[in-house]
Amino acid sequence: MKNRVFLAALVIVLLLATLTAANAESTATVTITQPDGTVIEMSLEDYMKMMGYDTSTGSDTTVDAVPWPTYSWISYPLDPVIKWESYRVIVHSGPSWSDYTEGDGYKPYKIARADGLFIENDSYVLVDMYYTTEGVRREYFTRSAFHSTGGIPEVEFTGYPAVTTEKVTPRFGPGIKYSKHDKISLAANTELVVYFEEDGYVFADFEIGFQLMRAWFPVDSVKPVSSGHPDSR
Repeated sequence: MKNRVFLAALVIVLLLATLTAANAESTATVTITQPDGTVIEMSLEDYMKMMGYDTSTGSDTTVDAVPWPTYSWISYPLDPVIKWESYRVIVHSGPSWSDYTEGDGYKPYKIARADGLFIENDSYVLVDMYYTTEGVRREYFTRSAFHSTGGIPEVEFTGYPAVTTEKVTPRFGPGIKYSKHDKISLAANTELVVYFEEDGYVFADFEIGFQLMRAWFPVDSVKPVSSGHPDSR
């Protein structure tokens, strides 16, 4: 309890120290609910600065400059509610069961570790999952699949239009330790909506049939395109 109270106080102090110049052009936001029920709202950029992460754009050169930000995430350990051998948890590629493609069904007792990264649309948490038979993957679960998701930041991203520059197979996470979507291959000039960059990969939406899919692409296989205003999701 003392640790939670200290954490809540520390977050408030750091928040007051960092909220000095909000970026009027950014619509990405974070909502954090403290153990005592206190709700704090801030921009995603201020949250990252508060946690000690860089929020620069994804390139340090003028030629390769991109509009989307670069983020890293704090991991919050999660514990599945149901661990029956016969039970499977259904996941999706994005934060909506109707708009995004359905993923594999996972047996909770085979999840060696689950770390929550952020929550979108109130109900969906992106989980960095260590699955005994599939390796490391990031998938969207419902919050109800875990005992507690308290403290995990709730975010709202800004989307930036982009296209693939070559034929590419997306991954389940930002790095080669994450498996590929072996059945998905996108041609060059496929339209994307990029939300952010992490460890040399961008997290992006693309259309697949009548639904959307969200996955990770090497940043050097994607380029931004000029369009109207970015999407806010």
